[in-house]
Amino acid sequence: MTILCPACGGSIQVPDYWAAKPALRVKCKCGSAVMLGAAQRLPASPPPLPASTPAAAVVPTAPVPTPTAPVPVASVGTQTAPVPVSAAAALAAVETTATPTRPRWAAPAPVPQTAGAAPAIPPPTYRVHWRRCASHSSTPSTTVCPTCTLGYCQDCEKRVQNVMICPACSHRCITADDYANLEDLERRRARSLLDDLGTIVGYPLRDPLGFIVLAVFIGLFGFAAEFAAFGRGFAILFSDGVLYSYAFYVVSRVSDGDLRPVMPDFSDLSDLVRPLSLAFMTWVVSWAPFMAAVFGFGLTKPDADPQPLAWLLAGLAGLWGVIYMPAAVIVAAATDRIGSTLNPALGIFAIRRMGVVYWQALVIFTAIAVAGPLIGYVLGLMAPLKFLFGPLVKTYSALAIGCTLGLAVFKRAPRFELS
Repeated sequence: MTILCPACGGSIQVPDYWAAKPALRVKCKCGSAVMLGAAQRLPASPPPLPASTPAAAVVPTAPVPTPTAPVPVASVGTQTAPVPVSAAAALAAVETTATPTRPRWAAPAPVPQTAGAAPAIPPPTYRVHWRRCASHSSTPSTTVCPTCTLGYCQDCEKRVQNVMICPACSHRCITADDYANLEDLERRRARSLLDDLGTIVGYPLRDPLGFIVLAVFIGLFGFAAEFAAFGRGFAILFSDGVLYSYAFYVVSRVSDGDLRPVMPDFSDLSDLVRPLSLAFMTWVVSWAPFMAAVFGFGLTKPDADPQPLAWLLAGLAGLWGVIYMPAAVIVAAATDRIGSTLNPALGIFAIRRMGVVYWQALVIFTAIAVAGPLIGYVLGLMAPLKFLFGPLVKTYSALAIGCTLGLAVFKRAPRFELS
């Protein structure tokens, strides 16, 4: 498409798909900016026709009488008698006169061509993939516009104050590698959480050495907390505090799409106290109503005769604890605040935004939370195996739960307006 510059009268060549952006301004060689919708467009020239070879003239040896033939005349509703005319006039009339089966046709005027000049190749009408330049389809793109998904090579890049701008829509461009990572994230978000069961199962073992060191550390301090006469509180802090810190850190990292196992930062003692406090608050906001119903109505007493309403309220409170516990862990990991963790409105908001993904995460969370203590109970029947494999099972369950909830938040990050 060709437009005219109102300042200097020069012609500016622009791609045809820019016509969808009438507010786009195009810079002329004279330095003036021309609005695409207000600029005058030059009509497109018709494609050149191939040169035809003139036919050889035929000279008759004797005069041939000119035959006459009837010419069909189109009419609607009435019929007109044929008029005898010459054959040449009939041929011209047939070529240019409209009939019911053929519209009027006229040969276009021939376009003069320069001798030896190659015919112009029209631009491709198909959409070029973003890995190739939109203007040079044979050149790999270095920048991509996420808005219009068009790629550009180094020659087509447009920079404004060292920021890459899309020439088509004037939005900010990113590098091709960053756009490829963005597409990979969107592809992972589109998968179901049940399809990522392999990722959840294998996540705790991505760093086998780190996993074993963490399990041994938790096992040693857990053993000290169980049998030590003094310093039991510090032993619990260093065993469960480190474990919960790892679990919350895994939820935070995986929710950003990062599946690399990295050790959290323990700069002071508060980095262990706070995760332990958050874990206790998640239990309080989830299971405190159930405990209040059980002990308040006296359901644990052997001689108690509770009403059916008491059992109903206790059952509803227990159902609340099962359903809300994953949401409480998500809120605690996302906010890192005790007050926000105790606010059930934030957890209900998270459940509504996550939709079906939350219920899938709830099934996986419940399965891991039930399987971990069950395996620990079986190992507890054999004392040596409990101290050897108990910390491994406990560490594996915590990291798998963190990965499950982190993936659930990652898949619904756009609904949470998270980048």
